[in-house]
Amino acid sequence: MLIKPVWLFLENDIQEKIGDAEFGLYAALFSLGYLFLTLADFGINQYITKKLASDRNKLQEIFSNVFSFKLYMLIIYPVFMLMVGMVLGYEERELHFLAVLSFAQALLQLIFFFRANLQAAQYFLMDGIASIADKFFLVLMVLAMFSFKTNLQLFVYIRMFSLLISAILLYILVIKCFGFIKPHLQSRKLISLMKWSFPFALITILYSINEKVDQVMIERLSSQTSAGVYAAAYRWMDAFMMYLWTILPIFFAKFARHLKQPDIQQKFFNFGHVITSVPMSYVCVFIFFYGDKLFFQFETNSVEQIAQKTEVLKIIFIAVFLQGIFALYSTLLTATGHELQVSKMIVGSILINIILNYIYIPVYGAIAAAWVTVISTLFLSMSYLLYIHFKLPLKVPYHILFRLAIVYSVFMFTFLYLNNFSKHESAIYLEWYWVSIISGLVLLVSIYFSGLTRILLQKNGNHS
Repeated sequence: MLIKPVWLFLENDIQEKIGDAEFGLYAALFSLGYLFLTLADFGINQYITKKLASDRNKLQEIFSNVFSFKLYMLIIYPVFMLMVGMVLGYEERELHFLAVLSFAQALLQLIFFFRANLQAAQYFLMDGIASIADKFFLVLMVLAMFSFKTNLQLFVYIRMFSLLISAILLYILVIKCFGFIKPHLQSRKLISLMKWSFPFALITILYSINEKVDQVMIERLSSQTSAGVYAAAYRWMDAFMMYLWTILPIFFAKFARHLKQPDIQQKFFNFGHVITSVPMSYVCVFIFFYGDKLFFQFETNSVEQIAQKTEVLKIIFIAVFLQGIFALYSTLLTATGHELQVSKMIVGSILINIILNYIYIPVYGAIAAAWVTVISTLFLSMSYLLYIHFKLPLKVPYHILFRLAIVYSVFMFTFLYLNNFSKHESAIYLEWYWVSIISGLVLLVSIYFSGLTRILLQKNGNHS
């Protein structure tokens, strides 16, 4: 819980020190590698977690084969990404950074493989430690870097070395847990394994493209500076979305557990609307009024630069607001066997994303990418809603959505009134944090009087 916010603020500091253009280049190259990262794994990590958890006798055979594949990918993947970079027109310095970052991402997949084995063996404490190891070393190295002259090249190498150290230490831990297993590549068995893991690979590829293609397209079609502006805003979206990515797996497990009990699924579905959307709505409204407060670390930025970042941030968080409500719908669909339909919806979102970005980014830069993110998120949200409405036995709780709409309207009006009231000459001046606290209390009171708390109490009373 601590490592992520610490890294968030450190990443802000890094961008402040090396500049928007340099960080924009880094963000684009890192995102480019992320787009193709599934090729360094092919969904195997997720599959073997499931496989080894049910059959521990397969450990030696699978580990030996997959470990060999991962070691080969440490060489093959960076070479492949270099060819992609050349096709996209990157120059020598940029290709050098791309190769280092691609090697780092291949190391990350190796770490995920080691963790998959620990998870399958139910070593959750060790897996928890392993999950933050690379960030822990990265934070230490970045703090040391601040004592010297900070530049992009040094940061890129630090990113790679933090993963290398983590991979080596984690491999030692795996040896202690399972003993030494000699790497041995068996191509037939590996191909068979890839066939079984293909569904996991497909979903990962689609989500990767949908999430990271904007950053690459901004840098290629607009400028590195625009990419840096977008990265500064998108970083906060990533940070606050962690709440959803923490909560939604719980609902995924509940929906899957009660596959043959639609009445219980319906109660969790209703309950989930309140749990997922209320905290996200508070954050989104705060950012709409005081988004500039999040860029306090960019001390050397001009007023115009902060205004650019804030505008992109506010637009992106419209998409976050939609996610706060409708990401639950995607979770329901994937948990109940509708992965193919979800994949088709994501493909539609990707096409909208790429086509609109290609048209508008050259003219409007990061602002265009932010609005396209909103449009593609709205398409996905409405696709989920309509599919559940017409195809699933569960009912979309429109009465809850209506109540939430009223609550959020009251909340936003309160925020707006207090913010404008504090600016009036004859009024008592209210600092932004007092406006936020008072408005938050109004939000809680509105939830109570709207009857939404009864939904929470009903769920907890019957299915705690």
